[in-house]
Amino acid sequence: MDKKEKIKTIVSKIIKVAPSQFAADDDLIEKHGMDSLARVEIVTELEKEFDILIDDAEALTLVSLSKCFDLVEKKAAK
Repeated sequence: MDKKEKIKTIVSKIIKVAPSQFAADDDLIEKHGMDSLARVEIVTELEKEFDILIDDAEALTLVSLSKCFDLVEKKAAK
């Protein structure tokens, strides 16, 4: 499973939406009802899965799968 698929699986499990039901640019809050608790869970899972640290300001930017992909790529490259 590649990095993007892992991220999509993590997000879909936490917000309880099938991976096939959302696109990379969907707004996770507006379209799929992600709340602040779900965002914290997503951040925690991404940090564990990819051995990265995401600070609070960065966590607030995670509003779509594409933003998650970009942040993980940026953090994993360091």
